[in-house]
Amino acid sequence: MTPSKKPLGENINRAAPGPGSSRSMVQMMTSSLKALTAETAPRASIGHLNKITAAAFSNGTTQRLGTLNLQQKAALCALVAFEKRARSIARSASTPGTPSKSQTLAPTVKLLFDAYCQLCTRDSVLHPLSSSEFREVVGSLETLGLVNKVEGKNGSFVAVQTPSKRGRKGAVVSGDERRIASSVGDKDMGSLAEGVGAGILTSILMGEALD
Repeated sequence: MTPSKKPLGENINRAAPGPGSSRSMVQMMTSSLKALTAETAPRASIGHLNKITAAAFSNGTTQRLGTLNLQQKAALCALVAFEKRARSIARSASTPGTPSKSQTLAPTVKLLFDAYCQLCTRDSVLHPLSSSEFREVVGSLETLGLVNKVEGKNGSFVAVQTPSKRGRKGAVVSGDERRIASSVGDKDMGSLAEGVGAGILTSILMGEALD
């Protein structure tokens, strides 16, 4: 071996970590973790959790909203418009809303369908779906987590999902009486009313036809 190659071989050997170095690093990390106690360990604050949760769910919501077709977007905009109007009426009322009254802010599927038709037909912005088609749209929004059912005696699937009532003819009617609420923030809704059909969606989201 020539003298010029010897230093090269020595450098390679020095650069390669020995098996003991990785073990020592793991041992150091293990020792550091074992030394921590409930009092000395770093703690994640509520603020940290909120930031992580907001970032995770915001990205997921944006992606899910991007997969919606025009009618799904219109139904979601109609729900948000209805909720805004209901909150406005509740704030203007002289009596503060009780927990039982606040639940009425969430419309039934039937009531939302009526509002959706009213918003779509004003100025002929969009041809509305049939009631059965609208139920399918609401179901798809629930599957995506953009709409949630409101639990309680005044709504939800509770009465529909009992084994004794599943096969009854009136189960579909009961389903129309369940109450639902949107789970999309104002910022995401603002971005929803963009692109194809932006004018239609903005008109529905403003909810002027509900006044």
